[in-house]
Amino acid sequence: MPMHLVKREGGIWHYWRRVPKRFADVDSRVFVKISLETRELAKAERAKVVVEQELEIFWHSLKRGGGDNARERYFAALERARLEGFEYRPAAELVQDVQSVIARLERLEAMGAFPADEKVAELVEDLKPARDALMGMAAVPELTLSTALDQFYTYTKDTVRKKSTDQVRRWKAPRLKAINNLIALIGDKPVSQITRQDALQLKSWWVERVVEEEYTPNSANKDIGHLAQVIDTLNDLMKLGLDRPFAKLRLSEAEQKTRPAFEIDRLRAMVLDPRKLEGLNEEAVLIIQAMVETGMRPIEICNLDPSDIVLKHNVPHVKIRPSNTRELKTAYSKRDIPLVGISLTALQAAPNGFPRYRDRSSQLSANINKFLRGHDLLPTEDHSLYSIRHTFQDRLTAVDMPDRVQTELMGHKFNRPKYGSGPTLEHKLEWLERIAITIDRTGNSSSDQPLLL
Repeated sequence: MPMHLVKREGGIWHYWRRVPKRFADVDSRVFVKISLETRELAKAERAKVVVEQELEIFWHSLKRGGGDNARERYFAALERARLEGFEYRPAAELVQDVQSVIARLERLEAMGAFPADEKVAELVEDLKPARDALMGMAAVPELTLSTALDQFYTYTKDTVRKKSTDQVRRWKAPRLKAINNLIALIGDKPVSQITRQDALQLKSWWVERVVEEEYTPNSANKDIGHLAQVIDTLNDLMKLGLDRPFAKLRLSEAEQKTRPAFEIDRLRAMVLDPRKLEGLNEEAVLIIQAMVETGMRPIEICNLDPSDIVLKHNVPHVKIRPSNTRELKTAYSKRDIPLVGISLTALQAAPNGFPRYRDRSSQLSANINKFLRGHDLLPTEDHSLYSIRHTFQDRLTAVDMPDRVQTELMGHKFNRPKYGSGPTLEHKLEWLERIAITIDRTGNSSSDQPLLL
């Protein structure tokens, strides 16, 4: 007879095993008996491997469930219900299914969980986990967003079992990024408290990025899809009672519209008149000014490290580079941009970057756009901070700048084969001085004047 296999009524194979002594204190059964639902020995052998693994996990979770960790106790209840032949269902849901309640009570009675003698009742206190598991009384754990992925990975091991180490890393990375995006917006909430409003807030954030930071709806949909997969999987398996908060949130191509540019005179007046931006915090003002003559994305300016701001050079410039903790939007975003006019002045005033907004570009955009709207500095509802970058692109186009120089300054893809090392800092500087709108054409630049705050 194969180990741990017994053929019972009707020729059905069962997994049959004595409870090991080390688990006797948490599992009062003498033997574990689980139907493998097959009459074929080969299939029973394969099923036995899975059941044996689950049983070991179950016993260990029972051991952990005896402590103060609510999450482990909850998982132990899920496993206990399953191995007693039932699906774990919360009590509030279970009471609506009378037949299931009766079946569970009968199972508990057969286990001796309801003795009439009070003295005997004290001896079967170890059956309380079984009662909680079958009757849906286990408390739902406070699984937070920051810890959700670990549990999700536990549940999806079969999905990655044939992937290489690098493939697993690349499979996990976008899911981690999606969770971190949500945490940045709503905080590290318990998964059980995620609401539809939280999901709609995430969609609004993505719409803003699509419109203002040149992301595609596809990027947003992938991110939302990863979140839906993680949250829905945990919701289903842990019985959290959520109502699919991330369902039907896909962005359409219609939501990818382009921000209009500022008229140059209006933009110049806004950044050169100290009264226009009065009341906005200093770092936000400097970021606006840094954007005017460089066309950098707000997120690129926010994440400049001190080593990226090169002022002691014959051509002062900024270096846009990925870091160990941040990646660039695309590979083409990596570039060097000379500093002229008010952008040079702004970076001279902030040689260490912008710590208030590092990794908080969404907060920056929200703060600045609210200020600009509240002070009638946006010509239309479609204008925003990002319109400064569109104005910069229009200025590059207006002077018939070579395509390669334009793409090197904007951080866009150059659609022809690249040969040589590309335009130098000096070459870029010549073009930027030609299109600058904050340089006094008499020979002085805004960098020669006091910072306008």
